[in-house]
Amino acid sequence: MVAVRTGEKYSEPDGLDELLAAHAAWVESSGKEGSRLVLPRAVLRGVSLAGVNLRWADLGEADLRGADLNSADAFGAVLTRANLSDSDLDRAYMAGADLSGADLSRGYLKKADLSGCRMVGTVLRGASLIRADFGRADLSGADLSHAYLYRTHFYRTVIDGIDLTEADMVGLIVNGERFDVSRVSGVAGTIGFPDDPVTIVGDGPERETTVADLIETMNRRGAQVTTWPEGQRPPQSQWRWRPDGVGMPGPSQHTQAPVPRASWVASSWAPRPKIGTTYRLDLARHPEAMAVPQPGTRYEVSLLGGLEADYYTDAAGQIRFFETVPGSASVPNPVLEVLQPGSAYVVHPAEGRLVVLRTDEQARLVEVVADPLAPVGSFGAGGHPLTGLLGEWPGQVSPATLLGFLGASAVEALGRLGTWLAAAVSRGQHVWVRLQVFYDETGVVPVGVQADWSGDGQTATESFTNA
Repeated sequence: MVAVRTGEKYSEPDGLDELLAAHAAWVESSGKEGSRLVLPRAVLRGVSLAGVNLRWADLGEADLRGADLNSADAFGAVLTRANLSDSDLDRAYMAGADLSGADLSRGYLKKADLSGCRMVGTVLRGASLIRADFGRADLSGADLSHAYLYRTHFYRTVIDGIDLTEADMVGLIVNGERFDVSRVSGVAGTIGFPDDPVTIVGDGPERETTVADLIETMNRRGAQVTTWPEGQRPPQSQWRWRPDGVGMPGPSQHTQAPVPRASWVASSWAPRPKIGTTYRLDLARHPEAMAVPQPGTRYEVSLLGGLEADYYTDAAGQIRFFETVPGSASVPNPVLEVLQPGSAYVVHPAEGRLVVLRTDEQARLVEVVADPLAPVGSFGAGGHPLTGLLGEWPGQVSPATLLGFLGASAVEALGRLGTWLAAAVSRGQHVWVRLQVFYDETGVVPVGVQADWSGDGQTATESFTNA
C-alpha cells in the first residue's frame, strides 16, 4: 500500500502513479484487485491526469487547480467542493459525478460529458463550455456568469437559481426544463428550439411557454438574446470574456496533445461508442428519420409520452447501443419492450444509478448490471430479493427475465445473495451487482449464472448452477 499524502503538493506525483494503477486495477477487476483512489483534500495542483481512469474515485475537496484532465474518465467520481479552476477538462467523461460546490472557474470543458451530474452550487464562472452536455444534470444554484455556452446541451437539466449574468449563449440548446430567468442580466447570444415546452421560473408565477416568450422575457430582464432560422446552424460569435479577449476560446494553459483514453474503454460496464455526428430527432413526428441510420452516429430521440433515448450506431450503421430511462405501466418505453440482438442498453432509473442490459446475437438477455443498487420497500414480483433490487419495470423487459431461465435451486441460491445485498444496501453501503447467464452447446438451455458483486466492503464472485 502506497502512503497517501494530503494537504501538500505532489511534485513528481510522489506515489500517485502507483495509486492510479491500483485504482485502474480496482475498476477493471470490479473491485477484486487493487484499491479505490481516495484522496480527499489532496493537493494535486497542475497534475496531469489526461486520459486517466478515475471512475468512482474520491477527490472531494482536492486542490486540482490547473490540472490536465483532458479525456479523463471520472464517471461517478466524488469531486464535491474540489478546486478545479483553470483546469483542462476537454472531452472529459464525468457522467454521474458529484461536483456540488466545486470550483471550475475558467475551466475548459469542450465536449465534456456532465450528464446526470450533481452540480448544486458549482462555480463555472468564465468557463468554456463548448458543446458540453449537461443532460439531466442538477445545476441548482450554479454560477455560470461570464461562461461561454456555444451549443451547450441543457436537456432536462435542473437550472433553478442558476446565475447566467453576462454569459455568452451561442446556440444554447434547451429542452423541457425549468429555465430560471432571475439572473440573466447581460446575457448575449442565441437560444435554439426546444422539442418540449420550457417552464419559465423567476419571473412571477411559473409558466409553461415557448422559446419566443423565453427570449422576450430574458431580454426584458436585461439580456440580449435572439434565435436563428430553424434548420440552420446558429451563428458563431466571439466570447467577450476570454482572457486574451480575442478569438474562440481554447485551453487556457495546456498545449500538450490529448492523451488517448485509458483502458477503461474496454473494461467499464458500458462505454459509449465513439461517434462523429449527433442528430436530434422526434420519432413521433418523423418516424422515417431512422430508416437508414448513418455509421458512427448518435441519435438523440424523443419518444411518445415524454420519454427520451440515445441510439448509437457502429461503423456499419447498425444500432447496437441504447441509452434511455425506464418507462412505466402507463407509458412503456418502446426501446425496452423488445431487445435487439447483440446490443447494450444503459438505463437510468434514477439520478446517479444505472442498469446495464446486454443481449447476445439471439437477442437473449445474457447480462444485467445494477450500479448502485437502490433501497426497495418490497422485493418485487414473486417476492424475490434480487428481482426487487435490480428493478421491476411494469410492461417492459425486466432484469427478472434472467431468473426465468433458471431452475428452482439456482433461483433460491440467488435469493440468498439478494437478501445479503439488500441488507448491505439498508446499511447505507454502495452495492453493485453483475449477473451473467451462460448456455450449453445447444444455445438453448442455460447452465448457470455467474454473479459478481461488491458491498459492505467485500467483493466476490460466485457461480450458481442451473439444475
